[in-house]
Amino acid sequence: MSSKIHRVLCFFLSITIVFIGSTVVAQSADDLILSTLRYGIDEKVNETLNKLISDKNYKYDEEIYKILLETKNQKIKETIIKYFASKDPPDERIILIAEQILSNRDSETKEVVLAVFTYFTKLKKFNKPELLETILSNSEKDYIVPALKLIGSAKLQNFAKTLLNLYEKDETTQEVKQEILLALGELQVAEALDLYKKIINRGEDSGKVERMYVCAGLGKLKSPEAIELLAKALNQKDPNVRGSAVKAFSEIGSPEVYQYIVQSLRDSHVIPRLAAVQAAGELKIADAIPYLEYQFKQDPEKKVKEQALVALGKIGTDACSEILKKNITDEKIPDVYRALIFSVYIENFGTKLEKNSPFFEFFIKAMNDKTRTLFTEITRKIFASTSLNFIPFIAMLLEDKDFTTRLNALAWLERNKVKDLLDTIKKMSETDPVETVRKKAQSVYENLH
Repeated sequence: MSSKIHRVLCFFLSITIVFIGSTVVAQSADDLILSTLRYGIDEKVNETLNKLISDKNYKYDEEIYKILLETKNQKIKETIIKYFASKDPPDERIILIAEQILSNRDSETKEVVLAVFTYFTKLKKFNKPELLETILSNSEKDYIVPALKLIGSAKLQNFAKTLLNLYEKDETTQEVKQEILLALGELQVAEALDLYKKIINRGEDSGKVERMYVCAGLGKLKSPEAIELLAKALNQKDPNVRGSAVKAFSEIGSPEVYQYIVQSLRDSHVIPRLAAVQAAGELKIADAIPYLEYQFKQDPEKKVKEQALVALGKIGTDACSEILKKNITDEKIPDVYRALIFSVYIENFGTKLEKNSPFFEFFIKAMNDKTRTLFTEITRKIFASTSLNFIPFIAMLLEDKDFTTRLNALAWLERNKVKDLLDTIKKMSETDPVETVRKKAQSVYENLH
């Protein structure tokens, strides 16, 4: 009886130690970040801030806000502004500080000021238009382009006349003119249409890049007149202009532009044809399906073939599913495309996967193949994806004979915060033959548990 009590006590003690140990690790990570932010050298503070941005970790907002108020280090100030801009939506608490930086831009580094412009452009709001007026009127070369981006993003329509006048000035550079064409489209003002018409109607006499920017601006206008002008651009000689017109149709996105996108699937040049393939997928244009199937089989350009498969997945109809299914078992198709078919199908149709699916058979066969060339291509696709539809395949990869594959599978689970396989991960931390894998499994288990 006493030995049984002893075993029970030992069991509970071991559980308590594991629990306390994992808590300490978690607290230590928090404490390390906080202590670095508060007391670390500038370089380490900046490293920590950039790591928080890449991890989308916003637990330390209050501490970081205090640092912004106190720091004299321009690099840290720049990174903190980027940190608050990276939130979705951007954090509005630094609006007043950011406005102050723009007002005193001569005493700040260029990088800090540009970070502020990026912040407001993402925020799509700006309450100090007089600052932008000063930058434009003084032709401040470092800030005129970001100022134009902000005018468009914040839809400051009162600037329309100023931008049109600036466009016509001889001293205005091509870069600034191009940004004006985009901003006018963002402002969605009727006055922009006359300028766009003039440039498109001049045809080849207008610069190629200028016409491409007009197409982008027309895509933002989204009016019947804009569609009419884009249809004209679609018939111009330069394939770059035609490609820009197709991208603009994609941005407009309404059913009345579908015909132009489908028409462009037959363009003889790869630039507009590729843009049309991508647009067909984004807009889920069912009429494009037979063209996309043909392009996967027959198009001379590898990129078009690949994007045709991606587009079929995005359109997502039963017909698309059957096309992908039909081709996964065809061993005459090069491995690079079959791996992509697998990836596209699982990402878009994986929730409907059945046990007897040819995709499981395909995966297991590739896994057991001696050369593993196809298997390597497949795993590269899986590990690059964030789709949880791959979990059944990740479960198989955790048992793969190659320890690097097992490590990558564990990293995928951790990165995507997947808790479905915790029992398997725990077992790996205890029994995997490779110490590196055991340690990684233990770390992943603690982070996910």
